[in-house]
Amino acid sequence: MKQSLVVLGVIFALVSSLYASRRAVIIFQEQTRLANEIAAWEKQCADQSSHDKTCLEKRDKLIAELREFVAMINDELNVLRQVSPNAPDDFVKKTEGRRKVMEFELHNTLYVIKCLGVPASEAQCSAESVAIEKEKAVIETKYASTLTEFKTSGFDGQWLSLRADKSAARKKP
Repeated sequence: MKQSLVVLGVIFALVSSLYASRRAVIIFQEQTRLANEIAAWEKQCADQSSHDKTCLEKRDKLIAELREFVAMINDELNVLRQVSPNAPDDFVKKTEGRRKVMEFELHNTLYVIKCLGVPASEAQCSAESVAIEKEKAVIETKYASTLTEFKTSGFDGQWLSLRADKSAARKKP
């Protein structure tokens, strides 16, 4: 009986791993699309976002898409937090790496939502941008194997994480 539970735990871990990997690939594909939309918005609207109706509407639409992206990341995190205590150590380590990457993506996306269109001189967004860059460097180093694993599981793009380009943002009057 105990052996059956262990086998079931391992099977569940493997199935969850495959499903989580596929969802992570979808998240990274969506991230690439959103990063392109953010860059296009910043190119067109960064200097006029506070008083141009078209830019405000585009920003609102983009923020709504980013909120949906946050929900997608949260779904992935919910799966990644359900690791069986009987799971093999290697699986636990891989899941931890995926969870850390997704937690970073969540933090970063919330930053983008908060700071999209905010002037570069705004202290809170500027400080958070620096902190996120440091956190990203740690993720890229500490969880490089996790990021490589995403590439081998079907994500053919480059991990870039979303950014609100503060250098292109309008200056405060």
